[in-house]
Amino acid sequence: MCSHYLVEPVVCTPAAGWEKGQIENQIGTLRQHLFTPRPHVKTLEELNDWLRGEVEAWGRDTAHPECRESAVWEVFQAERRR
Repeated sequence: MCSHYLVEPVVCTPAAGWEKGQIENQIGTLRQHLFTPRPHVKTLEELNDWLRGEVEAWGRDTAHPECRESAVWEVFQAERRR
């Protein structure tokens, strides 16, 4: 997809090794939050619907790390409108 859309896959800023640890920590935290206990679903569509709901609920309840007066979900919605 990167070659199709002509973008470079950059997860971290080059030469900033500390970012990799932060990203791995965030993934581990979300993985633990979402999959402990393991959800019981019958189809992939059911899992996707469940995950979407859980992530949206988390975003509505969690303060944004840079804009403490707003929730993550509010900042996400504002960025989508641009």
